[in-house]
Amino acid sequence: MKKNITKGLACPSLFKISLKMKLTTLLLIVSLFEIHANSYSQNTKVSLNLKNATVEQVFREIESKTEFKFLYKNKDVELNRKVSILVKKKNINEVLDELFKGTKIDFKVYENRQVILSLQPESKAVDQKKSSEGALISDGQNLIVVSGIVINERGELLAGANIKAKGSSVATQTAANGSFSIKVPDNVTKLVVSYIGMEEQEVAIGKSPLTIVLKEIGQKMDEVVLLVMGPKRRPILQDLFQTLPRKN
Repeated sequence: MKKNITKGLACPSLFKISLKMKLTTLLLIVSLFEIHANSYSQNTKVSLNLKNATVEQVFREIESKTEFKFLYKNKDVELNRKVSILVKKKNINEVLDELFKGTKIDFKVYENRQVILSLQPESKAVDQKKSSEGALISDGQNLIVVSGIVINERGELLAGANIKAKGSSVATQTAANGSFSIKVPDNVTKLVVSYIGMEEQEVAIGKSPLTIVLKEIGQKMDEVVLLVMGPKRRPILQDLFQTLPRKN
């Protein structure tokens, strides 16, 4: 009697289900990393009692007590400025608000526990300032307030997204919770919204608050790119991406 032996038989549907399960598991892991990172920023309490210390010494003290890492340009931050700071069990945002009160320093606390410091944009209260796109902003020009949030297609809040009034020099970024508020000249009709890894989008200014959904830049069909947020201290956009080749 002949035996029918089937070799190498593969079920495409089972493969697809298996691939979906793997991707779902990976996305779940990424989400857990993000939740953990957000809770770390909110729940980590910092206590400082420094007198006549330099700003750089304050940075080092915070880094020694936490997993936060400060990134900045030396020309932007006055590292030798002497400060006295007394805080007890405050989160990182409250501590930095106290440290940079009355200065021109902006800060952003990111999910990977990096704190990015930068100079505030130049004052908008100028008699007449020409932006790179050629629009004029005058001191007496009427302004309107536009607010809202920026999310991705999965409904996740995007911190650090760039918001710019089209045709003017007015710009801002979203806060850690994805929200923004910007004053724009009343003749501006659109906002230009951009974010790393997302398609730039022009949004008509309507009734606030706005909910702006950014789409990911199209990926190649033979690879899936995952952003893994972890506690390791590494430069932004370096060593954060893992590329998983698609199985044939």
